Amino acid sequence: MRPAELTGRRLGVLGLGAEGSSVLRALARQGHGEPVVVLADREAGDLPSSTELGYELRPFWGPQQKRGLENLDILVRSPGFRPTHPTLEATRRRGLELTTATRLFLAEARARGLAVAGITGSKGKSTTASLLHRTLQAAGVPAALVGNIGRPAL
Repeated sequence: MRPAELTGRRLGVLGLGAEGSSVLRALARQGHGEPVVVLADREAGDLPSSTELGYELRPFWGPQQKRGLENLDILVRSPGFRPTHPTLEATRRRGLELTTATRLFLAEARARGLAVAGITGSKGKSTTASLLHRTLQAAGVPAALVGNIGRPAL
């Protein structure tokens, strides 16, 4: 599913760190006009304004998160939430569609015919990704370094 395909859907975003905030900005770039439910473990002081985004945010903090799941079609979760987080368990029980910013990014990259190199593992990811990025740049290949190492992919 591409970010543009979220328009018109009753959408929630779980987490307001770098990834969650990037989803909100990506929706704004797509012209999303529907309200978006924001779920986070604690209140965020730097929540973007509805004027800035072009759509309304409906926040649910801490133990109120599960109430925010009512009437959603899809939830975009941030990577910092463990699979056993109560809100994610409630999402699965309700049968809501669940995705991530990374999945949205990869779908968009595929649709545009862009090549993506993903670096996984337990040690050396940042070093390997940085070396690959510098190598591509030195070879004159346009490349962006995104993900956990720097800016969010979206």
